[in-house]
Amino acid sequence: MSAKPSSKAVSSFGYVYIIVFFLLLSGLFQPLISGNDGDMLVAGVFVLLLGLLGGILLWRSSHDKNNRVVYMGLGFGLVAGSLTMVFLIA
Repeated sequence: MSAKPSSKAVSSFGYVYIIVFFLLLSGLFQPLISGNDGDMLVAGVFVLLLGLLGGILLWRSSHDKNNRVVYMGLGFGLVAGSLTMVFLIA
């Protein structure tokens, strides 16, 4: 008899995995090595999560016929906001 993991446990692991991946992607070890503060690390993770949310909304707009325009507008807006924040940070 094998125990199947619950869907909540699997989805929670997925969220933790994405956040840890974004932390590493935005430079988790750079403040530790250089001795600087990690203010830009939090901003980098926020920008990546904002872009991910925009991408999810764009994907959702392709599957939902009722609210397609709403999801597409919000998705493009969040992706554009994320791109703008990337240029401001750089």
